[in-house]
Amino acid sequence: MFLSAHKEAPSDDGTGGVAVEDTIPEAYRISFNVQVGGSKVRTKVTTDKRETLQAFMDRYARAVGQSGRKIAFSFDGDRLDPTKRPEDYDLEGDEMIDAKML
Repeated sequence: MFLSAHKEAPSDDGTGGVAVEDTIPEAYRISFNVQVGGSKVRTKVTTDKRETLQAFMDRYARAVGQSGRKIAFSFDGDRLDPTKRPEDYDLEGDEMIDAKML
């Protein structure tokens, strides 16, 4: 089962209700699939690959109604640093990112 963050996220992101992916030029869009604790429910999150991973993490938190809650993200067992960009981890899109609610 997949949820789409750009459709599930509230429109409090300053876009006036415009889908997030519509505000990002196509050449800079990157999407990740996020799952919590091995769950089969996955949330697809689209973000701008020029931004730090913090933007992706914030979009995910809003999409699942967990804004303000601490969430740890990891890829292949390594915790993701929110100050890094996708390219710092060689992320090209559609990777599975694990989320853990703290």
